[in-house]
Amino acid sequence: MTKSATTDKQLTLPFKGVIDYSLHSYAVGQGNEHIWQAIEKQSNQVGYYLKGLSGCGKTHLAHALADKLSGIYILPQNLANFDIADINFGTCTVVIDDFQMLKSADEEILFHLFNAVKNNGKLFICLSKDGLEEIDVQTPDLASRLKLLQRESFLPPDNSLMAQIIIKVFSDHDIKLEEAVLKFLLARLPRDYEKIQMFCLNCIHETLREKKKLTIPLVTKIYQAEFNHE
Repeated sequence: MTKSATTDKQLTLPFKGVIDYSLHSYAVGQGNEHIWQAIEKQSNQVGYYLKGLSGCGKTHLAHALADKLSGIYILPQNLANFDIADINFGTCTVVIDDFQMLKSADEEILFHLFNAVKNNGKLFICLSKDGLEEIDVQTPDLASRLKLLQRESFLPPDNSLMAQIIIKVFSDHDIKLEEAVLKFLLARLPRDYEKIQMFCLNCIHETLREKKKLTIPLVTKIYQAEFNHE
């Protein structure tokens, strides 16, 4: 977990060829610190329902929490692989990403998993782009259980968190980011997780396509094209 952006001229992390979802690289700032602190303090002994728009880092947080809490990371489509008779069923913290993709056919196993996790004193954590009230849960008992979860939402990022997000996106793609370019982006990009992510990915695409270093003139060109600014 990181708390602030580096001030080195070359702002980059080691490239591993894959997106870094590790615990130590998860960026914490004004937009998500309240979520992190709530879980660290375990303000709810049952679990949490975390809502956030695309690009806010839900998947990274899900992996980081599974690591931190010695739990398992799963997607709704993985629920069909669980066996209630398994001796390890529900014995550790469960972190479910993309919870909005839950299908009614998987609700029964999820209900039993929730109960097992709760009975074993572990946490049940869901992350979703939709609020719990927007999820059409067909099983009344499961709907009742889910209401026990503490609900938290991601807030817009502050400059520190935004800087860390930008640095990480470029680092995951082995693109070096000059400090001057970072400052340029911080001064202009909207405090919108999805737009930040998409703009950075567009910059990476153009950098690779044109085989050029990421510079302020190139970023300005992309920025003007995307946001229609003179």
